[in-house]
Formats: sequence, C-alpha cells, structure tokens
Amino acid sequence: MESDIHISFWGVLVALGSFHGIFLAIGLFSKDENRAANALFAFLLLVVSYNLFEYTIAISRLYDKFPHLIATSYPFLFLMGPFYFFYVKKLTVKDFIIQKKQLLHLLPAVICLLLLTPFYLTTPESKMDFLKTEVGGSEDHIEIPWGQYLFMASHFIQTFIYLLFSKRLLNKQETAYKANLSDNSLINFSILRQMTSVFFWFLVGCLLVLALLPVIKQYRVEMDYVLVLTLSVLIHTTGYIALKQPLFFGYLLEPEDKEKYASYKLTEAQSEELYKKIVDKIEHEQLYLISDYKIADLATALEVPIHYLSQVINETTDKNFFEFINSFRVNKARKLLAENGNSYLKIMTVAFDSGFNNKSTFNRIFKKHTGFTPSQYKEKFL
Repeated sequence: MESDIHISFWGVLVALGSFHGIFLAIGLFSKDENRAANALFAFLLLVVSYNLFEYTIAISRLYDKFPHLIATSYPFLFLMGPFYFFYVKKLTVKDFIIQKKQLLHLLPAVICLLLLTPFYLTTPESKMDFLKTEVGGSEDHIEIPWGQYLFMASHFIQTFIYLLFSKRLLNKQETAYKANLSDNSLINFSILRQMTSVFFWFLVGCLLVLALLPVIKQYRVEMDYVLVLTLSVLIHTTGYIALKQPLFFGYLLEPEDKEKYASYKLTEAQSEELYKKIVDKIEHEQLYLISDYKIADLATALEVPIHYLSQVINETTDKNFFEFINSFRVNKARKLLAENGNSYLKIMTVAFDSGFNNKSTFNRIFKKHTGFTPSQYKEKFL
C-alpha cells in the first residue's frame, strides 16, 4: 500500500533550500562577468540542489512513488569538491583552463556511478526492499549500512581535500593581490576566503561525527538534516558572494616580469629616490582617493617597473601596496576628523572623502592604524 505524503518542518526547509539553489544557479548562469567561473559554481549549486531534492523525497516519504530516484544524487556529490576548486582557481588564477587531464578529477564520480549502476537497474520493488531491509532502526534513529558509511566517508574526505587546496590557494592569492591592489574589491575576496574556511571546518566537523558513528552505531535522523541544511546554507551564501565577485586575476604581476627584474636589485640611493617619487606622486595628486587604484597604475604614471615599486614599498615601509595606500587614506581621515571636530560629520562621509567605499572596512583599517574606531578617535582626541 502506498504511503501518503508526509509534510514536516524539515521537509519544507530542505525543499526551500533546493528551489533556492536552482534560482541562484540560474542567476549565476545569466551573469556576464566571470561567466566561466560562475558557470562552474552554478553547476555546483545544481548538484547540491538535486541532493536536497532527493532528501525532500525521502523526508516526505515519497520514495515508494518515485523509487527510481533512490541514491541518484550520490555520484554527483563527488563533483562538489572538484567544482568548487575549479571555481576558485578559475576566478583567481590567470588563464586557467580546464584541460582534458583535469577531467581525471571527475573519476570518483564516474566510479561511484559504475558501482551504483547495478542498483539503478533493479526493479522498483527491489529498491524499496533495500530501504526496508538494509537501513534499520526506529523512526527516530537509523542504522547506517557499511556501504552507506563508506560512501559518506569517501565523499567527505574527498570534499575536505579539495577545500584544503582551495583554502591554500586563496590564502596565497590574497597575499599577491594585497601587493598589487588598493581597492575595496578585496573585501569580496576576503569574504570568499573566509567562507571557504568555514566550509572547510564544517567538513572537519562532519568527519568527526563520521568517526563516532562506528562507536554509537545509531544517530537521530535530524542530525542528517542539520548537516545537509548547513551545507546548503554555506553553498548558497558563497553563491551570493559569487554573484558580485570582481575579476581578480588580471592584477597580478606576470611570472616572466618577476624573473626579468629579479636579477637587478636597486641600490639604497635609488630606493630612497624612488620612494620619494612614489610618496610625492601619491600625495600631490591624491591618488589614494581612487578606490580601485592599482600598483600597475602607479608604475605606468612613474614609468617604473612594477617589481621596483613593490620592492621599494615593501623594504622601506614593511607594507604591501594595499596597506601602503591605506596609510594615506587613514591620514586623510584623521585630518578630516580634526578639521570637523566640533561639527556633525558622518563617519561614512569621512570614509568616502578618504578613498574608502565601505564603512566596515574603513572602521577596521582605521582602528588597525590608530588603535581606535573613527568615532572613538573623534571623541577621545578632538
């Protein structure tokens, strides 16, 4: 006898997560900027959304109506790690192209598909018998078959490894960008890096729970729902970040340029002279007020190789270009606060007039340089 549809709180949440992911994927597919990178992330969202859809079927007790959907999302889950890593690499590494040899990253998904093919080819009755006989436990608790356990372990470990690689790549690229950029597009980059870290530590938690399963042998089904929904929230949040990601990779100094100038090191006198030119140029033309100003722009204006500018700024101030330009912006903000100490001047106005275009970043950087937020600084010293 076929069971009626079961509507529950968890089922509604999972279903909403599935439909939300589909709409977000459509938004990424339609975005012109970073088209290739966003297409990769859109496919990732569709993978997660389909997995949530299958969970919706299971929670709503509709497997007996759609038995052929059982476990059909499993092979796709092995695409999560590779797709996320390819997305990060496509977004941050110049001229990165997915070549034939990189299709080997999809091999775990293919292997999973081949292993499950005999199950997919069985009759609907056999599939339902599998659910009833292999998955034991009560309505509130379930026992994980060893085949299911090994699948979960393989999926979590594989995704964890790709997130580890993504995390390392983003940390490395952020250092490179701060040496070449001064603009606030780095805010989005930092958010992406932080979300990757959260995603990474979430997988660490999943692996810890997985390690305990052989000991406790049973767990409440709600734990499974929480893990799935948390993963959904993380992926969808990162998807929103992807919608407003700027192009980063065009700002990096080419490897051949580094090698070209690395063999020649400026003398102390040359460094001092160039540093004076840098400061005079930035202060006289107030270049720090340009929020998206890059070291490449300064190199063009001074007709000096980027490598020399980076070398002089780093050795003289012990700062990267991002920190160096922000020091001028903070000094400008301090002057504005001093000049308007007794008047009502909005902090956001000071931020804009100093070259910042984000209040939270302005507060963070101002506090890093002075030890106080702009509001605290104004109250304490003016």
